[in-house]
Amino acid sequence: MKILRRKIIHDIDRSFSIVTFSHLQYPLHYHDEYELILMTSGTGREYIGHAVGKFAQWDLTLIGKGVPHVHICDSMSDPSVKTESSCEVLYFPASLFPENMEVVEEYRPIHTLLKKSMSGIRFTDPDENRRIHADMKKIRKTTGIARVQVLLSILDKLSCSSRTRLVSPLPVSIEKENFADAVTRIQVYLKEAFRENLSLNDIAGKTGMNANAMCRLFKRETGQTVFHYLARIRIDNACRLLIDTGWPVSRLAWESGYANLSHFNRQFRQMTGQTPSEYKQSLTLKTA
Repeated sequence: MKILRRKIIHDIDRSFSIVTFSHLQYPLHYHDEYELILMTSGTGREYIGHAVGKFAQWDLTLIGKGVPHVHICDSMSDPSVKTESSCEVLYFPASLFPENMEVVEEYRPIHTLLKKSMSGIRFTDPDENRRIHADMKKIRKTTGIARVQVLLSILDKLSCSSRTRLVSPLPVSIEKENFADAVTRIQVYLKEAFRENLSLNDIAGKTGMNANAMCRLFKRETGQTVFHYLARIRIDNACRLLIDTGWPVSRLAWESGYANLSHFNRQFRQMTGQTPSEYKQSLTLKTA
């Protein structure tokens, strides 16, 4: 699924915005602003960072800058659902805050909150969320520095909330993570370490992602699974050794990362359509 970069346009005399959406249809995207989204009606599915979940009325979520996300209302996919999903969304940039706010005591709780938002934060107290909604509405009625004060008050209240959970198991941001670079790191590592007994966790550790997220990313970007790509590297190596050496098949398998000879023979046939012996014989016939 392609991830779009969305440009948030603020009013000419505003540095941050609050927007009401009567229905949700924007595709998977990210933007440079933090996003505080409150669902005022409806139900649906959500994709935030590496997590897939559901949303319902009065769910409140803080999403970090650069975090890919999308909300899909149930009424779009299920004709029996009559209630459209609507929401209030507050978009605000990091430039509103001092650069070193982690060392400013008064800002430290908000700094921690924004840092956690890179995993998405769900606030789970409906009554508290309704009060935050009332505060969000105040932003529409204020101007100048008073708008910033209302925003800071909202973030301060959220930083003190005890009923929260992280949405995504790991923080993710398009700003910090170039997907093409992540895939390249995986490919380079597999080419260097294919002789080792590799697990998904070993490979994922090279990208800073969890194993499931890494598998989804690799399949989406390359069209093949991680282990299929690894098998191709191993069998390509075995083919070269068949040409360049007179080693027995058992050693070819070992030198190509296979501890199990039957597994090697099976994958070799799947990749080449031949057994190792047939492959070598066909090369001999071609050069005769």
